[in-house]
Amino acid sequence: MTIKGGTFSNTKGQMVGAWDNAVTTITAGTFTSATSCISVAGSATVKVKGGTFKHTKVGDVKASADDFILNDGATLSISGGTFTNSKAGCALLYNLGKTTISGNASLKSSGKTGDSVINEGGTLTIKGGTITKSGSENVPLSVYGGTVKISGGTIKATNGWEAIYANSGTLKVTGGKLSVKDNYAITVTSSVTYSIGSGVTFSGISNHGKVNVEE
Repeated sequence: MTIKGGTFSNTKGQMVGAWDNAVTTITAGTFTSATSCISVAGSATVKVKGGTFKHTKVGDVKASADDFILNDGATLSISGGTFTNSKAGCALLYNLGKTTISGNASLKSSGKTGDSVINEGGTLTIKGGTITKSGSENVPLSVYGGTVKISGGTIKATNGWEAIYANSGTLKVTGGKLSVKDNYAITVTSSVTYSIGSGVTFSGISNHGKVNVEE
């Protein structure tokens, strides 16, 4: 299935769901959801190349704390499109599968709490795009197991927190830009396997440093 445009709104369940061996491509359109927008599982594949996606109130239905995009063990690629989440307490993208972010994709969370992107046991590859967290708490990218590889793009925390927090798993950063507001760029625990390459650009770390290691 290919979605090439249109205006869609949703107040219940997920707006775009892909399971089994389904292949769904989104190239354009406006998607406004009070609950989950994209849910992909099983052997399904979802490719997002463009569009506008908003997690917010729809009519009289307030936005729920459902994760806006959920990859539950499938394959997801986001190479374009603008994703925004203003609801606290949920992730804009929750990855337990194989997800790639590239191109000019933009993922922005402004809710008070909740990370923008969470990787929990999956494989997350970031080659481009921008991930931003502007709410007063939490980070643009958190890692709880699995593998995260970053070779490009911008990860930006405008709220005084780190750009990346890694609790467990593997984190490999070879490129891209990590931007913070007077903090460490990355915090890892001692159980994380991590490496930071020379091709990474940092902003806002002058009073701190690149990496903070928690015991």
